[in-house]
Amino acid sequence: EPFEPGAERLGNLVEKNKIFRDLLLVPEVIASAKEVIKSDIKLSHYGFRNPLKGHGHQQYHIDVVPRKKISDPYEGIICTIFLDDANKQNGVTRLIPKSHKKIGWPDDHIDPTVLHKDEISADCQAGSILVINLNTWHAGAKNLNGNSRKAIFIQIKRRDKPQLLNFKKYLKKETIENLNSELKYFLAVREIDPTQKEMSVGPGAEYRKKFGT
Repeated sequence: EPFEPGAERLGNLVEKNKIFRDLLLVPEVIASAKEVIKSDIKLSHYGFRNPLKGHGHQQYHIDVVPRKKISDPYEGIICTIFLDDANKQNGVTRLIPKSHKKIGWPDDHIDPTVLHKDEISADCQAGSILVINLNTWHAGAKNLNGNSRKAIFIQIKRRDKPQLLNFKKYLKKETIENLNSELKYFLAVREIDPTQKEMSVGPGAEYRKKFGT
């Protein structure tokens, strides 16, 4: 998809191939989501990204609208499954530890375009799984050597929050019918599940409204 210049992107992996559905219910990932969210959960987004040589650098951001006060519950997690080794040469994920505890946007605390002194690089071998809170300040790094750095992203949110991708509207009827009961629940595509009005709900619009970007 031409969503991000300089990166190969593919969305809605549920629809692309049956093999992708086997990755959605990894017990350790589901357990991590429940531990962070502490409520019923559902799939919010399922996609693929591969930054190309000379591209992939991002400024620090979060993948959710921020909490307004400490007592607000966390909304979700993002799970990254690395299909290739990821390191500083081909576009590693950059993280700022404990930043998920901060209130507000990263921009309220730091210059998101400048390297932070507490940043760590999530160097990972192919097959590794990285799970972070949606409120964690993070960013992609530039792919310097052009080696493939393919990764699959699984975003899981509180069940009472809108999905980044409205699976009930985006999935074909045949696809939904072929899902097992666990996946139908997880994707919130059963007839008894409320139908989300929006096709997509994410923090992008809020970023643009607040910062004019």
